[in-house]
Amino acid sequence: MESQSLATQMILSWAPMSFYWLIWFIVPGLAAAYYAYQDGIKRMPLAMGVHPGWWALFCFVSGAWGLLAYWVMHHSSLVKEHSNG
Repeated sequence: MESQSLATQMILSWAPMSFYWLIWFIVPGLAAAYYAYQDGIKRMPLAMGVHPGWWALFCFVSGAWGLLAYWVMHHSSLVKEHSNG
């Protein structure tokens, strides 16, 4: 009976930290990855020939910093517009 109580305490001690990771890292990372992928598909071909899936992975791992890098590469005034002619 004591071992079940100890196991329950160990599991519950990790619950707040898991919730923290979910809220502060995983959810924003998923949102950034989704945006980068959907936008990348619309803007194909992307700078340096990087597939939108790689941008999505980068944004998921790095969160807001990855999304900022994506924005600088594809949306800022630093980007030259491609001419269609």
